[in-house]
Amino acid sequence: MSSPPVDFLTAFAQALASLGLYPEGHRSRERALDTAFQKLLDLTSKVAAPQFSFLGDEVVYDTLPIRELRGWDWSRRLAEVGVQRLQFDRSVTREQLEEFLDEIIARLTLKAIDTTQARQMRPSAIQFGTIGIKGEELDAADEVVTASINFTLREEADTVRWLHEELETGKELPLREAEAVVRALSAAMHGDQ
Repeated sequence: MSSPPVDFLTAFAQALASLGLYPEGHRSRERALDTAFQKLLDLTSKVAAPQFSFLGDEVVYDTLPIRELRGWDWSRRLAEVGVQRLQFDRSVTREQLEEFLDEIIARLTLKAIDTTQARQMRPSAIQFGTIGIKGEELDAADEVVTASINFTLREEADTVRWLHEELETGKELPLREAEAVVRALSAAMHGDQ
């Protein structure tokens, strides 16, 4: 049985594929958009601002990896076009979702788009950007909304040592801390491509 985040991302990917294949107004395109929007409404009825992160082979929903989507091809493709973090507000409309998907399709197909116009058209109910490591220098042209991760290898190594000590004393593995270490290391590795 799949979860609302998995259902939404599956419909999201199908909508991207349909938008890439069919012209505006085509029945298949409209059906895929309707399905993706309905899954998004289902998701936002449970969580006010669902947030996804796409880090290589990992898809993270809020703070937890979605194991069913490990190795999902769209995760890598979205990250490559500057969508490593994606958040939806409850106020999102079908039109905003369609504009956002069209922008992703344009980025995926390398169509020449005016990025200043794309930023102005970006719906406020859909926020996206790259995930950067705190302290990275950005060019003036790279004005994107980024999440910051305060990363130092010493803190991660200390956490790994603590996890090891917990296991040696017979305690259960604290999964939340282990997953946090993996996410931080993954973000650091992918942030320094």
